[in-house]
Amino acid sequence: MGPAPEWIAAGTPQPLRSDLKSLLGADRVLTRALDLIRYASDASPYRLFPKAVVQARNAGDVANVLRYGREHGVPVTLRSAGTSLNGQGQSDGILVDVRRHFTGVEVEEVAPRRVLAREPRSDVRTGCCSLSASASAPIRRARTSRPLGASSRTTPAGCGAA
Repeated sequence: MGPAPEWIAAGTPQPLRSDLKSLLGADRVLTRALDLIRYASDASPYRLFPKAVVQARNAGDVANVLRYGREHGVPVTLRSAGTSLNGQGQSDGILVDVRRHFTGVEVEEVAPRRVLAREPRSDVRTGCCSLSASASAPIRRARTSRPLGASSRTTPAGCGAA
């Protein structure tokens, strides 16, 4: 890997910096060079320097960033655990971190919208680590579309991207 690009020393470039801070609040946007370098790598051998990092707190934050990216032609990438082996958890645009505020598991005794199968259901949020999700899963026929990694670092979002 080569050195960091020269622009990174100044942090997130304008007007992106001020646009995101006014859209989401300064406490949700990381713009310092140190933060951008920290998020430039995942478990892959690749390195992309994001222009900004957003720590989304809710679905509205994610929607606002996606809208901004679409309107301004800036790529947006979501990162959950950041353990991608192929660089999917990286971006040279806006990187949205959904690990900290998108955690938790809800188990419904009977899924209200499931007409044929009246069995328990789990709603696992993207930032919830896989071991927590597995521990909270209903005992009867707990199924996922893909097997969850047996790790405290992997998340369902990361498993789904594989």
